Amino acid sequence: TFSETMTTALLVESALYRVTDKGILRMHRLRHVWDDYTLEDAGYKSLPGRVYQLLIVDTFMYAGGPGLLTLSVADPFNPVLLNVTAEPGTVYEMRVDGNRLLCAARQGVFLYDISAGLPQVLFSGGRMAKTAAVDGDRLAASDGPSVRVYLLPGLSVDDPPLAETMPDHPELVGYPNPFNAAI
Repeated sequence: TFSETMTTALLVESALYRVTDKGILRMHRLRHVWDDYTLEDAGYKSLPGRVYQLLIVDTFMYAGGPGLLTLSVADPFNPVLLNVTAEPGTVYEMRVDGNRLLCAARQGVFLYDISAGLPQVLFSGGRMAKTAAVDGDRLAASDGPSVRVYLLPGLSVDDPPLAETMPDHPELVGYPNPFNAAI
């Protein structure tokens, strides 16, 4: 057990990364001893603000919190903060799709190219999103009661997105319903 409250944690090979509610990234070495595992403290790093999610791609860690933070974890127990991208605002969810990082955030939906490590914006737009998914040239994002679908032609920031919004109260269809002949 830990004395601090965690906002997120990530286990990668022999390293456990966890972020406290005070924005401290703590690193632990995972040791296998007989039929048990032990954690050894391997240091900490202060992060700018509360982090809600961690992802590792190759030697880069992406942290979603008061923006998108990029850290180098070439040395897994000595992460180096490389970049803080404040444009998305609070990042609620992140997903990796090949060399792309999708962020659902307070300022909308952001799709980044991460092939070079540091994120480069491919697409940004829409309204606040709590969750998002990408498939090829389509991106779907939801703020809870509605879903917006964007077409990403050529993945150019200059191209306007195609947006479709679900009605606040979508019509529900049920079949068959033995208790109501009208449905």
